[in-house]
Amino acid sequence: MSIPFENLDIPTAAVLEHEVIFKAFENGYLRRCADELCELKGIDVGSIPTPPYRQVRYLSLLYCLLVFPRELSKGSEAFAETLEIVSKDEKFRAISGEKPAEFLRLVRNSISHARLRFEETGIRFEDRARGQKHFDKLISYQDVDYVLTTLHNIYNTMRHPELREIWEQRTGE
Repeated sequence: MSIPFENLDIPTAAVLEHEVIFKAFENGYLRRCADELCELKGIDVGSIPTPPYRQVRYLSLLYCLLVFPRELSKGSEAFAETLEIVSKDEKFRAISGEKPAEFLRLVRNSISHARLRFEETGIRFEDRARGQKHFDKLISYQDVDYVLTTLHNIYNTMRHPELREIWEQRTGE
């Protein structure tokens, strides 16, 4: 069972694109292409950072998985199902705290209003209400990866139930 790439929705396509880029990086293809592009554009060869464009990739994935999908909007059935799943996930709860819904809302607001900073060890998310900061959390890149993977797995199997069995076999879930 498989479905054409063009039939995938944007969040699922974004995660797959991300995985392709990192696979190319692991195999050395991306470094060679980046160096060729640098040479062509008159940029110092080797100056494009690898892993590739960490900030751009994370921001793109965060946007595609938390801001873009209407299904993850508060009050929808999909959002309720997502919360039920992440509430039972001990690691997700360790990252989010006792209120996963509030955590997802605050991280989503942080992304939507461009109130995040990429630091050496992770991403700092901030949210404000009436000009006052009320959320300020540094999440390690490893934990951001876990949140992204968890949300993608949930979202992907909701949107593409025909792929659920294949996805579960490949991820061991």
